[in-house]
Amino acid sequence: MMTGPRSNFVLVLVGASAVALLVGFAGLSASAAAPTESDEDIIWHNEQAIYAGRAEGNVDFYVAHADPDYAGWPPQFKAPLDYDALVASAKRGAGQKGEALVLEKSLIKIHRNGNVALAFYKTHRTKRAGGVPVDEVFEDIHVWVKDADGWRLMGGMARPVPADRENLGGSVPGSSIPSGMGR
Repeated sequence: MMTGPRSNFVLVLVGASAVALLVGFAGLSASAAAPTESDEDIIWHNEQAIYAGRAEGNVDFYVAHADPDYAGWPPQFKAPLDYDALVASAKRGAGQKGEALVLEKSLIKIHRNGNVALAFYKTHRTKRAGGVPVDEVFEDIHVWVKDADGWRLMGGMARPVPADRENLGGSVPGSSIPSGMGR
């Protein structure tokens, strides 16, 4: 049996290793018991919540998740909006129910790099606010940035899709990025 400083060191090392293993296994079982949403799922949920609110004439979720440095370019505006203009626009449109937008999930692409994510998708509007029937398709992008409080909307842009064009056509071989976007 070893005695002295060296044996005490070995006992401490073995004890610390055992504690580390127990903590590691406890962490594994806790994480297995409580699965978390992926960042892509959270972003997709946020996108759905934005459009659900718009149908009710309420963009509070959008504004609450927009970063103070937000810049977005809706298709009906001549130039991008900053955060203050977004808030003002939200106040003007509050309560205008009846907009019907379908977020086409099958066409969504979320591209993520670290704490930045780009959400590409299409929306199909069949009614404007107030219930006016239309048939409008838009290509949209939202830029999300993750900080300590979660995913914040930094910006976005939407453009109308002409009736005679469904997409940019084709794709880059080996990529899900449409060829018109370049590489």
